[in-house]
Amino acid sequence: MTIRSARKDLQEQKREKLDRQRKMTLSGALLGSAIPFMPAPMVIAMGLAAAYITLGINTQAKEIDKPLVWDSQFEEAELTDCDLRRSTYFGQVMPYQEWKDNIEEVRNQKGRVTADDVRKTLNDVYPQMMPFMLTDDQMTRHVALLAATGTGKTELLLSIIQQQIRKGAGLILVEAKSDSDFAGSIYAMMKEANRLDQFKLINFEYPEQSHTYNPVYSGGVRATLSTLMKIQANSSEEFWTDIARYTLTAATLVLKLQPGSPAFNIKDMIALLSDFDLLRAYTKRIRPEESKYHREGMDWLYSYLRNWWKNDEEGWNYNQYKTLTQGLISKLSSFAHSEYSSIVNTYAPDVDLKESILNNEVVVLSMSSLADKDGVELFGKLFISDLARAVGEIQLEKSKPLAMNPAIFDEYPSFMDESQVQLFQLARSANVPIIIAFQGVGFLENISPAFVEMVLGNCWHHLYCDVRDSKTREFAVKLAGSVITKMESTAEGSSTGNSHASDEAGLVANQNDGESATVSTKSQREEMIQPEDFSTLDQGDGILVGKSGTYRIRMPLVRNKFPNVQFGDMQLVRRRPKGRSGIYAWDEFTKKNKQLFERT
Repeated sequence: MTIRSARKDLQEQKREKLDRQRKMTLSGALLGSAIPFMPAPMVIAMGLAAAYITLGINTQAKEIDKPLVWDSQFEEAELTDCDLRRSTYFGQVMPYQEWKDNIEEVRNQKGRVTADDVRKTLNDVYPQMMPFMLTDDQMTRHVALLAATGTGKTELLLSIIQQQIRKGAGLILVEAKSDSDFAGSIYAMMKEANRLDQFKLINFEYPEQSHTYNPVYSGGVRATLSTLMKIQANSSEEFWTDIARYTLTAATLVLKLQPGSPAFNIKDMIALLSDFDLLRAYTKRIRPEESKYHREGMDWLYSYLRNWWKNDEEGWNYNQYKTLTQGLISKLSSFAHSEYSSIVNTYAPDVDLKESILNNEVVVLSMSSLADKDGVELFGKLFISDLARAVGEIQLEKSKPLAMNPAIFDEYPSFMDESQVQLFQLARSANVPIIIAFQGVGFLENISPAFVEMVLGNCWHHLYCDVRDSKTREFAVKLAGSVITKMESTAEGSSTGNSHASDEAGLVANQNDGESATVSTKSQREEMIQPEDFSTLDQGDGILVGKSGTYRIRMPLVRNKFPNVQFGDMQLVRRRPKGRSGIYAWDEFTKKNKQLFERT
């Protein structure tokens, strides 16, 4: 698709209109002069009138072509063809059937094919390979990258990221290795592009070098509840899941309906879940007269609080409340201290995912699953749930960015969740393609086989590197499909016979010659990809299975000259965020705890 200027289109329409007027004027003058017995003065007058009108038309045409001056220092330049800016380069490819023909030719010559033969063949055919570009529209159908460690996965992701940065577009990266080389390269790319003001880093290993982010800052009650319910996602007990949803709904409603709609954070949520009296106190501050939603919310909260009233003792059941909320509190408490607390408990976060998508920001969430596996899993789910909220709001507002803004999930199984399938289904409408990178199908099956089908089924393009597990190879073979192979064999034979006799027989010699040839053909259906094909893939090699076919691909191995800036050496740009006034429920809760501690 070529991007054109609306003003240029209007100029072209005006130019065509003036051209038609010029032709009609000249034609009228010529036809008038050709009329028999037309007086000479009349012919001269018509010629002068045509010349005058044509001169005016030419003046208007010059005005149209004059560049538009927006400012004394800037002039509008011609808009170049933007096809390449609307595509993403993945590497050089050759149709897989053509690649197999080249390998089969080597097999026919040598009788067998070794790994060195495959490498030599790849080098020989590389000049014949074509650039493989995915348009933005194709990218929004999502991409799955299945690759073992050291096969070129990170280099390909860096290539995609570098293209986004140079286009002036944004992206969101979630990675679970806290890889300073990965994030450092992105930082250096942004610095080279003079875009450090659009670079946002969330890093729990170096909280002092991290931007702040509050997963419950934006969104309505349902979106916030959906985000917070991720802490109960792995529970197999339906009872505790229902209790969690019921209690979180109440606490979220209380915080959301406060006068002036102040901001709150996870600590404030913990305070209300830990102190039943504090929950009641904040419920009383809600003003039902503010809106219909405040009135309906209060009615629901009355019914919720009624469940904790003990009729026989005429009092509140504090002990049961503490017992049933203790599980939620314990899971949320990891965000109330240590590195997490300073980043997520803020009323003025540096990162808002919706604004980041719309403003072409590059957001990197870097976590270490080795240091805190459970924390990475939980926070990754919270982050992606908030991303789904942002995508949903962009979809409803019809405000998607002009350039695509990919969400890249590296080591995806570290924070995957079954509810994320909906994000794959809806992200396209917000111009947010999803790229998931992981080591094999078996990791996704930890949730369910159906999850594998739903996630990978929503990805139009799959790129397989040197994957070692048999399940992933079988999945790729099945996905690529089969082809009909025609084999032809030829058999040729010849015979010669001689006979001799005596002189008495009168026959001296007899010679017989014979030739025969047989050609047989056989057609059979076979899989396009064979499982053993993966063993011949070196670093940077892959098999691409997409809507347009199956290809042998040579991926770009990015060896950039950018320095790998360590987390501690990054100079992040910090701007004072807008923010909102806060609730400070945690401060009230802490004050009550201190008073209780001092009394005892």
